[in-house]
Amino acid sequence: MEATTAARRDVSREKARAGAIHLDATVPGWAGRIDVDRLDLNSSADDIPGQLFGDYLSGIEAVRPGSLFRPSHDPERPPILTTEAILWTCEHGFNSFSSSLLRVHSTYEGLKLAWIDEVKARAGQ
Repeated sequence: MEATTAARRDVSREKARAGAIHLDATVPGWAGRIDVDRLDLNSSADDIPGQLFGDYLSGIEAVRPGSLFRPSHDPERPPILTTEAILWTCEHGFNSFSSSLLRVHSTYEGLKLAWIDEVKARAGQ
């Protein structure tokens, strides 16, 4: 059980680090805009993309253009993430739901702690 917990922690760190490196390249100064006390990866307004761009979907589209599509059969339906974008968000620590396909996966709580470490590292704390 301990090995699984440690492995999940490592996976969460790896994914959050990948996301942070991507943000370093696409959103200079992003870490200074994150309120870690408010950080909630289950909230589209309080997760990393939400704090940076107002909501999760807008944030993902901003840092990975082409991530959204509007189903042609229902023009009133809001845009959704492409399958590729969903996988990308999981690999970059913005989401964990498709990570359940892996034997060792990250959790929202693990990702939150890993993101806090990434934010603090960039803030020099």
